[in-house]
Amino acid sequence: MGSKHVKAYLGREIMKISQLRYFCKVYQMRNISKAAEALYVSQPAISTSIRMLEQELQVMLFFRNHNRLTPTNEGIYFYELAINLLKQVDNVPLQMR
Repeated sequence: MGSKHVKAYLGREIMKISQLRYFCKVYQMRNISKAAEALYVSQPAISTSIRMLEQELQVMLFFRNHNRLTPTNEGIYFYELAINLLKQVDNVPLQMR
């Protein structure tokens, strides 16, 4: 990787596994407060995480209507990717045995 690419890469936010977990729970529950409660995380932490994901991906993942969230087409697609990634991550300890 050339130095120009390294600088561009280092300037980016890197998606975190916790962001994927938060996104999937919000997707399943369609509500940030309920997802936060289920994950034992603050509501602002979930909101910030979703906002950061949307900025990194440069797409809107949810339509927001009061306390109800409806996934966009991009959100539906991203959920399928995220849930599969999380399954793989969760299976790593089993695969290492």
